[in-house]
Amino acid sequence: MRNLRDHPERAAPPPHPDLVRGLSDTPRRLPYRLLWDDHNTALYDRIRARPEYYVDRLETGLLHAHAPDIVAAAGAGGLLDLGSGTGSKALILLGQAHAPSWFAPVDVSAPALARLAERFARHAPDIAVHPLEADFTRPWPDSLDRAPRPLLVALLGGTLGNFTGEERRDLLTHLGRMLRPGDTLLLGVPLRHDVEAMRSAYDDRAGLMVEFYRHCLRILNRDHGTDFDLDAYGHHVGWSARHHRVEIGLQARADQRVHVPGVPAAHLIRRGEVLRAVVAARFTRSSFTAELARHGFRPLRWHAEETGRYALALVGATTRPIG
Repeated sequence: MRNLRDHPERAAPPPHPDLVRGLSDTPRRLPYRLLWDDHNTALYDRIRARPEYYVDRLETGLLHAHAPDIVAAAGAGGLLDLGSGTGSKALILLGQAHAPSWFAPVDVSAPALARLAERFARHAPDIAVHPLEADFTRPWPDSLDRAPRPLLVALLGGTLGNFTGEERRDLLTHLGRMLRPGDTLLLGVPLRHDVEAMRSAYDDRAGLMVEFYRHCLRILNRDHGTDFDLDAYGHHVGWSARHHRVEIGLQARADQRVHVPGVPAAHLIRRGEVLRAVVAARFTRSSFTAELARHGFRPLRWHAEETGRYALALVGATTRPIG
């Protein structure tokens, strides 16, 4: 991790290990953290505004309704926002009485962090903003030693559901080690409901999702030297009953050999094969609480919206994880 203000430049030499690993996996995966640029960031903001994509709308409503209770229960001196994006949801939390005045947004995008810092300078000048350019899924150095405690760590947008079960285990273990006594974790929790409604959230009528994921291939071609044929892939949205998750990606319409610079052998992608870009797991309250308990977290607050599609959960760390 590094402070954006002190280290403005960043480089990653090809071939990127996440790209090599993802294309070699079964099923193949597009490395999610490599799929973002200014175009896709702006496109995602448009996707979030679509009526089919209910997650952002419901979460924002819950924050407006319950932020006073969440902030009071956390009693935090600082807010660490993982994957902060525009910072709009953090502003809701930080706008409450007795909210923290110290804020660290965490994102992999340096331009996004710069825009967020400018926004806070205009609209919330009393908040001390400390942008951190980092991948929050990776182990961190002692960069938070000077953060005011107790700390409220936010992981919103249903992001926890974008990890496989194994990845969630690693992430929750990582977060449990990062938290100190008195710290709290605020999670956006997408809940299970009608399968078709869950699928349609990622298959909008305007075709923005299709454009988003095809542009992902354009990013890989441009930034990592691959040679994906964009016209050879269509949008794919499936539901895995076994894993209780939506699986989103691209499906090959024809066989194609894809080359990665620095990798001797081409990847043969067969017609009908799916390149999975993201998963979107859906929970019940009991399954969520049980999973968190296995990693040493106890529930403090649970706020679900009336249709049962989304909830906010505030949790704290117990003495140690189970198992």
